[in-house]
Amino acid sequence: MNLTVDELETTTHDDNGHRTYLPNHDDIAFDVASRWEDGDPGQEIVLGYIFAKAVFPFVFTMETAPNRKRFSGNGFAKTFSPAGPLNDAGGLAFSMRGSGVLMDTQS
Repeated sequence: MNLTVDELETTTHDDNGHRTYLPNHDDIAFDVASRWEDGDPGQEIVLGYIFAKAVFPFVFTMETAPNRKRFSGNGFAKTFSPAGPLNDAGGLAFSMRGSGVLMDTQS
């Protein structure tokens, strides 16, 4: 998951020749790559949202139990790259763009 923050330049003549900035809006984007499993309900839901060009909820987990760091929010698929079977395993890959507030939780 990539999080970038835009910046606004706020330099004035009183800044003694040094530029000053403020953080502004952020952008969230990430890539997902997995193996396709026919009949998997989660993958079917994701595909439905991708083809509907709809915003859907996501959860990004960084660690394993007992101290999981999680980020959740909403986003939509920007790119979709299905892959044909290789050694009997198909691929599902897509890029997502976050939309709205990213929530940070720990469980």
